[in-house]
Amino acid sequence: MGKYGAFKRNFDFSGLSPLEAQKMLGYVELMNQCMDRARIAANNAVGNYQNYYCCYEQKMEADLTLANFLLSHIDEAVAKGWIKVYYQPIVDTFGSKISTYEALARWIDPNYGFLNPGEFIEVLERGHLIHKLDLHILDLVCQDLEEAMQKGETYPMISVNLSRYDLELPDLHERVNTILSRHGVKAPRSGSKSPSRPCSAVLKPSSRSISAASMRTATRSGWMISAAASHP
Repeated sequence: MGKYGAFKRNFDFSGLSPLEAQKMLGYVELMNQCMDRARIAANNAVGNYQNYYCCYEQKMEADLTLANFLLSHIDEAVAKGWIKVYYQPIVDTFGSKISTYEALARWIDPNYGFLNPGEFIEVLERGHLIHKLDLHILDLVCQDLEEAMQKGETYPMISVNLSRYDLELPDLHERVNTILSRHGVKAPRSGSKSPSRPCSAVLKPSSRSISAASMRTATRSGWMISAAASHP
């Protein structure tokens, strides 16, 4: 006797021959697989109000496996340096010069290889773990700025992307200010373009609204927050 998957009941194969018992066990495993795949397809249909059904595809299971991996390995990825920061130049169209750089996250996994932001940003937002990524990117940017300052090199303003989900943290501004202080980096206040204040925060939209209190706390802490269309 034993329990098998979604059926959550005992099956007694004692009256069957070994061959028949093995065959029945195969049927049970097949039914469990069908139930699992139906559940995966149903979860993919959530939020889609144009279609009332969804057919299972193998890619769904692969995406679910990757999502579970990302959520369970975000801390390891941060600790082991799998997440890197890349800088994208932002060009001033009037002066045809680089005005600032945007810090972008890239996950280079030893098993999955190079992961694009589209493969992990939304997953981390759904899992409410996106703050671990964003704060790590901020820390990497501040490390680079601190190194440049120590060498006496010039450096531009760098914008760091934040998700709206980050503002669910009641102490987010304290965490950000701690990172900035640790590396001797100052955040620009609204309207400031001083090169001595090289970090700004770019707020990316999501399905969850931001409380007015969180916005007030962030701006009082010296953040320069602007809205953007996506979280690259």
